[in-house]
Amino acid sequence: MHKNRLKEIRLEKGLTQKQLAQSLEVSPQMVLSWEKGLRNPKESTLEKIANALDVPVDYLTGKIYQIDLTVYEPSEDDIRAVKELIDNYFKKRKK
Repeated sequence: MHKNRLKEIRLEKGLTQKQLAQSLEVSPQMVLSWEKGLRNPKESTLEKIANALDVPVDYLTGKIYQIDLTVYEPSEDDIRAVKELIDNYFKKRKK
């Protein structure tokens, strides 16, 4: 794994080492050892890390160098449409 990439993404996502560790079901010390480059996660764990941080595995490993981390901001129309879908769903379930 690319040495600084994990910490960089974790911080961008606003997660602590403890929070990331909990979501991966590992110890915070394990996350620290990955971030310092002392250990490398298994391939299966690397996939879990990528999923938890919502990034491609190739970004974590340094095979690709840029990803778009822009957060989608829904418009008022988007929010209204989602609320309407939810309301309709629950109305149908009550019948």
